[in-house]
Amino acid sequence: FPSPSLNSRTPVITRGQNVSLFCSNENRSLQITYSLFLGQKHVATKKGKGEPVIFNLTISTPGEVGPYKCKAEVFNCPKYSLDFSFRMEKAMRENLHVDPGDTPTEGELYENVCKDQAGCPQEIHYAAPVFQEMAPKEQEACRDGKTGHIYSELTL
Repeated sequence: FPSPSLNSRTPVITRGQNVSLFCSNENRSLQITYSLFLGQKHVATKKGKGEPVIFNLTISTPGEVGPYKCKAEVFNCPKYSLDFSFRMEKAMRENLHVDPGDTPTEGELYENVCKDQAGCPQEIHYAAPVFQEMAPKEQEACRDGKTGHIYSELTL
């Protein structure tokens, strides 16, 4: 009696997505009891014979991405699958007006995207520059001889 396999057709997901995990065994003739675990926590149990059992879940928090494990049991003989974990990607932010002062709520994962000249999406990264006044250096004179500039160093 071989160990079961555990997989999903959607290994890369976003928060709040509905997913299906398929647990199956090469033995198609035995009635098998399949149990799904998230870490050490029991999630669900189903019985099957010949076909994979399907566990439908909603991934709402980063802690629910895995690792999942499937236990197949026949005649009090348990076998476990290898671990399976989903990979959570950031959700694309809808084109809604957002106040720059808005603070994301706990657990929000968004990416700000614009399209380049080829129309491919590119994530926008923001920097918060910190300006520090530096010690005076040799001043450069402009054409009019005025040197009323303050030199700063930009640290990113």
